Amino acid sequence: MIMSNNTHISHLIEDYRNAKSFNNDLLELGVQEIDNAIKGLDPGEMITLLGDPGLGKTSLTIRMVDSLSVDRKIPTLYMCVRNAPSYIIRRLVDYRRSSEDDEENVVKEITNAPIYLHTSHSMNMDDIYNVCRQHVEEDGVKVVFVHYLYIIA
Repeated sequence: MIMSNNTHISHLIEDYRNAKSFNNDLLELGVQEIDNAIKGLDPGEMITLLGDPGLGKTSLTIRMVDSLSVDRKIPTLYMCVRNAPSYIIRRLVDYRRSSEDDEENVVKEITNAPIYLHTSHSMNMDDIYNVCRQHVEEDGVKVVFVHYLYIIA
């Protein structure tokens, strides 16, 4: 069907009903409240988390990286222009760890997870695109988190 800019939804419902891939490729993020609200992400979909400092954006992101990569073994790229890799690793370890004695097991789980970190203090959108493309092609990355995009000028 050729679609104009002014297409009534009734003309698109048939395509919706016939789409065999609808809902089959949705990726749950592993945070029940988000997954209940959005029912998962379509391939290529982008979500932006916005909020004041201290509201939990980093904690939520770490929770999603943990669920996707460590629990479900889905290759995930975490790009950050603000924090060092050691900070991100510490947050992942702290999130998974239930006691001080458990740290070694948690570190092993994270080490074996398909998590890729990329940190840089100066990136433009072309840089982000190229890093993402490289990790998708070479590592099979399925989910990308870009932390502190607003710093990028």
